[in-house]
Amino acid sequence: MPKKIILKNGARVILEPYAGTEAVTVLVLFKVGSRCENKGINGVSHFIEHMMFKGTKKRPNTQIITRELDGLGAEYNAFTAKDHTGYYIKINSEHKEVALDMLFDMLFNSKFDAKELDRERKVILEEIHMYKDNPMMHIEDMFETTLFGDCPLGWSIAGDAESMGKIDRAKMVAYRDAYYQPQNMVVSIAGKIDDGVIKVVEKYFGSLKKSSKKIPEAKKVDFKPGAVKIAVEYKDTEQVQLALGFPAYSWWDKRRPVLRLMSNILGGTMR
Repeated sequence: MPKKIILKNGARVILEPYAGTEAVTVLVLFKVGSRCENKGINGVSHFIEHMMFKGTKKRPNTQIITRELDGLGAEYNAFTAKDHTGYYIKINSEHKEVALDMLFDMLFNSKFDAKELDRERKVILEEIHMYKDNPMMHIEDMFETTLFGDCPLGWSIAGDAESMGKIDRAKMVAYRDAYYQPQNMVVSIAGKIDDGVIKVVEKYFGSLKKSSKKIPEAKKVDFKPGAVKIAVEYKDTEQVQLALGFPAYSWWDKRRPVLRLMSNILGGTMR
């Protein structure tokens, strides 16, 4: 059974032991994503995610970070969504402290070097172009933009060329400091673990001081269903991508399992 523990600084810890595995996955989640942004810094949540792998005071560059994790056979990555950002390392259980130390170091000691920032800006611009060149992926952004309009939920998680040009180091660090707080964080550990792992979690993430500043809340979207909204974008390819959707239930609605079943019956198979 999973166990939930709240540290003194407000950080939430979820522990879930699994039998029959020698691996451990450590996932750190923050309640921040692109819906927390304004137009001038659209894409900053995703940009920060990229910069976390570019070097810390203890591990000055990407090569040192990747060499240490690759040397232990670890799997690691990160992701940004509209309302959360996550970082994880999957590693042999005997190296679980390495995973916790690495994640803590990256998330709270990253340098955000100005030269690396400008270099990574170009990488993200290419990533934006890649998504636009893939109709199957791009149609999801088109759908959400059509559904929500010109607001954070309707903007691309990666931002665009204009916003990428406006995000500097000062804006990025200020945004990071506002949201990357222990009370806005969940540390989840699953795999070959026992209750003793909480001492290691406290050693790192328990050392963080709880901020006296209130975590900014994402603006609520006043969504009002009305006339049918249609968006069409032409691309010279041999295929057509079509997305069709309707307003539905809240994430917490008890009818969501039924909705998922209906979705699978109506459009989740190859028939």
